[in-house]
Amino acid sequence: MRCSGSAGLTSTWLEALSTSGALQRVDGGLQFVPPKTHRSARPIPLPGIARSALEVHRARQVKERVAAKELWEDEDLVFANTIGKPMEPRNVNRRFEKARTAAGLEWLRLHDLRHSFATFLLDQGQELRTVMDLLGHSTIRLTADTYGHVLPRTARSAADAIDRALGGLNETPTNPIDTANRWMTLRK
Repeated sequence: MRCSGSAGLTSTWLEALSTSGALQRVDGGLQFVPPKTHRSARPIPLPGIARSALEVHRARQVKERVAAKELWEDEDLVFANTIGKPMEPRNVNRRFEKARTAAGLEWLRLHDLRHSFATFLLDQGQELRTVMDLLGHSTIRLTADTYGHVLPRTARSAADAIDRALGGLNETPTNPIDTANRWMTLRK
């Protein structure tokens, strides 16, 4: 997800995030704008680790809401400032830089998290179409062109799967007839 999309996230908090727009600076002010593409407006399922982090974040946000009293403007934003309004992009970057420095990851940019997400999914064998949908890419070609460097590892895994299906890893049949016989036996 892009930073501007994250800033515009609304939430059901425990099931999925809903991207319905992005927060961008227009004529000197912050405004919600439509998603970049029709595929960008989508629910994003949350893994348990993200759900847990959002529960902690939500508890902190509830305390901010109580402290702000009548100043709080409830826009159901996942990432809001201390009075419920959208966060200034500069402040998002400042917070990220502090967290990044504390973690010893000075080289990491905020947008790199999006690329890491896609790379990790592909490296773990997720289908290109699934990654495309989660990223909100308009075409599978865009995803393949951007993250194709991960696919050779996936290809190695696929080759190993064929080895296992045809008689086990590191086991080489002595001739093509043995391979065909083994395959026919597995089909029965």
